[in-house]
Amino acid sequence: MSGTSDGAVTAPTVEGYRFVCWVACVSVGWVGICYIEQPTLMTSKVWYITQRWNSGGGEVHCFALYARA
Repeated sequence: MSGTSDGAVTAPTVEGYRFVCWVACVSVGWVGICYIEQPTLMTSKVWYITQRWNSGGGEVHCFALYARA
């Protein structure tokens, strides 16, 4: 049995740089599929598939791209 879950992600403000987009999100500590709903917004939802065999001990990491302002 599987379903979907979501969480919020917000890119930090970095002085001298501007946020461009989210480039990736990955599951860490478990095997899963995840994606960022609005990759061009600093704050967005991250969706991931949950499995009943997933122990819940993992994390989702997201990576943002910045450009020099």
